[in-house]
Amino acid sequence: MIYNVMKKIITHNNELREQGAISEEDYNAWAEINASKLDVFLLCNRISQVQYQELISMLQINAIAG
Repeated sequence: MIYNVMKKIITHNNELREQGAISEEDYNAWAEINASKLDVFLLCNRISQVQYQELISMLQINAIAG
């Protein structure tokens, strides 16, 4: 369930970012917070390693580094 919810949330926020509805700065802050949440979900076995990797890749972490 956590996986499906996070996937929907990430997809929605990525769409908002692409539309310019949220700034890069706001997206980056949001992505960092949610990457930390995904770390916790993985450590607590709430999501699998495969699910974790998929969700992390969806966060567009490359956008944060730039």
